[in-house]
Amino acid sequence: SVWNRYLGDHIQSRYLITIAVPPNLPANMSSGISYGLTRLKDGKILCIAPDRINVAGKVKVVCFDKTDILTEQDLGVMRVNGVRNNNNYTVIPESTENIKDDSQISINANDTTQNHPIVVSEATGIPK
Repeated sequence: SVWNRYLGDHIQSRYLITIAVPPNLPANMSSGISYGLTRLKDGKILCIAPDRINVAGKVKVVCFDKTDILTEQDLGVMRVNGVRNNNNYTVIPESTENIKDDSQISINANDTTQNHPIVVSEATGIPK
């Protein structure tokens, strides 16, 4: 087979690596990360792990925690509440496409391993 032929010969195996990993992939990844860092900096967001920028596009829920309590593996988000002027709690619907204002969001979470509520700090704004 072609696979065995390439693995048996060290010179030929270099061709397989070149075909599998395009030569300009690292340069493209670096330029994309650099562009992402610039966009984050423009938004006054400090990024301490630039290699995580590529993964950030898959994030659906973010919990900000000043007290470092949210380190459990089995933490589940129970519901999301909208907060306006720290006194009007309204449940945000599952589809957040129709939300127009930048009200603060607080997330009520429940530590499923110990069954006690955790107070989560507020995130400012809704991602657009």
